[in-house]
Amino acid sequence: MNPTSSTASGTTRRQIIRTGAVGAAAAAFLAACGTKTDRKAGQSGADPSTTIAAPEAPLPDVSEADLAADTDQLRTATSLELLAAVQYKEYGPKLKDPEWKAAAARFAADHEATAAEFRKETPSEHRVSVPNAYLQQNTIDPIADQLTNDPAILDFLAALESTLAATYITAVSSFSQVEGRAQFAGYAEAAARRNAVMGEAGAGTFPTSALYGLRDLIPNEAIVTVISADPGVAEETKDEGES
Repeated sequence: MNPTSSTASGTTRRQIIRTGAVGAAAAAFLAACGTKTDRKAGQSGADPSTTIAAPEAPLPDVSEADLAADTDQLRTATSLELLAAVQYKEYGPKLKDPEWKAAAARFAADHEATAAEFRKETPSEHRVSVPNAYLQQNTIDPIADQLTNDPAILDFLAALESTLAATYITAVSSFSQVEGRAQFAGYAEAAARRNAVMGEAGAGTFPTSALYGLRDLIPNEAIVTVISADPGVAEETKDEGES
């Protein structure tokens, strides 16, 4: 990823690009109104110039704090994807419906692949390889005894996908790098689709708004920051960075 800054206020990146394009068009128009005398018959204005180009606006620098926040988001996303994969492997085989059972196996593989992508984008010394412990202990373990039938399991997995979608959508607006924002947006879309498919105990749900609700956003305690990493994770990531 090439560092770029997220748009906060004022002129947006799209506006900058549009302004550059308009500037080039204006310059071309003025050139066509020149006074060159060796025009060809029927020609209006000067010969077309091939040297006019839209001005390039320099991208703002990304601060160390921005990069640190990006790392925390990538670490957290990796842990969420690993957590999702674990749940699909745990509860997918317990589904009675063969089609849902096959879908769960496929979704587990999807989450493992996504975790690998997030992990690859994380600085090597800060990569994680374990599921999100906070969500496992505080939101999943307390309801594990209720996940005993297909409707309950599907609703649980749909809720988990909603958590991922809401968290990634939030990352799109705060991640400092353009490629990272696009990556989070793509995986948010995938999670939202799975949520819609499995919602209402597998009957499926339909969006009621153009904006995805963020009520399922993870709590701050579930964010896997570099500073708050437990000794086991810190030691593991250190070893991986040196390998």
